[in-house]
This record gives sequence, structure tokens and C-alpha cells, in this order.
Amino acid sequence: MFKQFNEAGIHFYASRNNLSTKRGNVFYNPMMIVNRDFSVAIINALTTLNNKRMRILDLMAASGVRALRFSKSCVFEELVVNDVSKECVSVIKRNFKLNKIKNKRIKFCNESANNLLLRSSTFDYIQVDPFENIHKFLDLSLRKLKNNGILALTTTDTASLSGTYPKTCLRRYSSLPFKYDFKHEFGIRILVKDLQRLASKQDSFLEPLLCYHYKHHYGLFLRKVHSKRRANESFKNHKYLIYCKKCLNARITNSIFNSEKCPVCGSKLDFFGRFYTGSLWDRRVLSLMLENFKSKEAEFSRESFKLLSLIYEESSVETPYTINTHLIAKKYSLKPCSVNLLVESLKKDGFKASRTHFNNYSIRTNASVADIVRIMKEC
Repeated sequence: MFKQFNEAGIHFYASRNNLSTKRGNVFYNPMMIVNRDFSVAIINALTTLNNKRMRILDLMAASGVRALRFSKSCVFEELVVNDVSKECVSVIKRNFKLNKIKNKRIKFCNESANNLLLRSSTFDYIQVDPFENIHKFLDLSLRKLKNNGILALTTTDTASLSGTYPKTCLRRYSSLPFKYDFKHEFGIRILVKDLQRLASKQDSFLEPLLCYHYKHHYGLFLRKVHSKRRANESFKNHKYLIYCKKCLNARITNSIFNSEKCPVCGSKLDFFGRFYTGSLWDRRVLSLMLENFKSKEAEFSRESFKLLSLIYEESSVETPYTINTHLIAKKYSLKPCSVNLLVESLKKDGFKASRTHFNNYSIRTNASVADIVRIMKEC
């Protein structure tokens, strides 16, 4: 029934037959190693930045691999490891014994997520990794976060957020999704907008520190700030995207008009949103995370380091969407240009530009489509 796995030097047991589904009793998904790497690194980064140990909650621990990695790689005030399944908690304890981890600061719980949150005092870091709809756990998770506490959230609801099921997205997140070239970034920005609206009901603001898309999931790390002023100001970054499918021009607006036509080609415009238009990343936190990766190389995967390095690169360009170079080449009958060459050419021309982790063929830049077309012709 159980099989022994290894991740980052940690040995642990999990169900043998449930690598791709959570129907198994003791779930382990090796593809989520990137998320676990990021969670370890961000805890270490913020512990260094704030010079303070955290009280951490792993709300849905499953096999306990994340909590095991916290125990090995992080210092903390307290670590609460919870799962609703008795079998999971039993295996988690077995896994801690297997790794000879004994720490009075670690506490094991066997409760439903919301029941545990209801009776608990506040935390500095709450990891929410649900298989089902995330909204069931968000209100209480936010209430149980301390000021400047971190909400670490993963979701696999990428299909609705990226436009495959627009009605579901509208129902769950009150936004119309974008189903074209930068759909996953737009999906994350819809989710951030939704989370900020929820936090504002508690007179708080959620500040993105790291948001990313990898394979089947979105990962978000957000800092909660108790501030009515910042909660009010957050709505200034909740806007609409107006997009022309013919010439690929996009712009951000506070309001929408169905009769509006594209100022470039005169075609009918489509609108999407609302969505969050601010920064998805805190460069200081990302820099500290990268330092942690370099100093403890054996504890992290190369894939995670590569991904975080690319995210750090693109965080230098503050635009709320990316541009697909292959799509531009197709629309304007151009030969596809190397992304790296195009980025360097745009920089030489005075624009900000970078690659993006969202798509291998896209760039993040403040250049217009017309400028990109002009430079691609010269490549």
C-alpha cells in the first residue's frame, strides 16, 4: 500500500498508487516539488528579512513531506502539521520518526481545516493546498493570519481561471477570463484580485510576494497587511483588459464601452476582467530566496532554481501582461525571432524587456506591438 519516496534528502512514505490523484489516502505529488522548494525558501527569506521566527501551519499536510522539509531546512517558533485523515496523520508521524526528527516545537493535529482554524490562535504562515474549491478555506485562513503574515496558496483550478470554463470563472471569481496568449498570467491576476477583495472585508490588504504558474497549478505567496487605507487603494489596481484579436493590441482601462473600436486597426474590441494590474513579485524577497537556493543547493531542485531565476528577471519589467512573439510573427507575416535576441534588441532601443516564465515564446515589455513588429523586422 505504501512506498518510500525521497525528496531533498527526506525519506518518507506515501500511498503507492496515487501520484496523479488525491483519491489515495496519503497523497504525494512529485510535480509539486517546485512549490515546496519555494515555500521553504520564502520562509527562510522572510525569517532573515524580519529577524523573527514564524509560527507555521501546514493545513492539509497529506504525507507530511512539506512539513518534513520545513523541519529540516527552516527555523520556526512552532510548526503545526494537520490533516483531516487519521491515516495521513499516522503516516506523517511515522515519517518524522523515519527521519529522526524530534522537536518540541512541532505539533500534529487530526482535524478538518476549518475546525482547526476556528480554535487556533494566529499564525505567521499558513499553507493552503486544497484539492477542492479554495474558497471554503480562505476566509478563516485570512482571519487567522497575523499582521504581515503569509498566505501560501496553491490551486489547480487553472481551467476556469484561464478561460476554458468562463462561466465557472465568472461565478467563482466575479471576472471574465482571458483565453488567449497570456491566459495563465491573467488567471493568476484574477485570483489575486479576488483574494484582495476578500481581504478588504477584513480591513486588510494582500500584497503579492511571489506568484507563478508551473505545469498544472498556480502558486501564490501573499503578505497580509492590516490597513484600511491600503485595502481601499487596492481597488485602484482592479481593472479591465481591452484586447484586439486582429492586431493584438491590448490596453488597461477602468471602465468598458461595448461600442469602442480598436484605435490601431478599427476592429471590434473584446474586454476581460476585472483583474489585478499591480506587481506579482517582491524583488527583495525573490533575491533572498535565490541566495537561499545558492547557499543550500542540495536542498532544492535545479528546475526550481531555473524557474525562480527567470521570475526574478521578469520582475524587473512592470507590465500586467506579456506578448507572444510567435503570435505576432504569424499575424504580421514575419519570421519568428529568437526571444533572447528580441529582448536585447528592445533594450538597446530604450525599452524595458525580459523573458517570462509563463511562456517560452513570450516577452514582458513596455514596448507597443508596433515597436515589436518594427524590431522583429530588423532581427
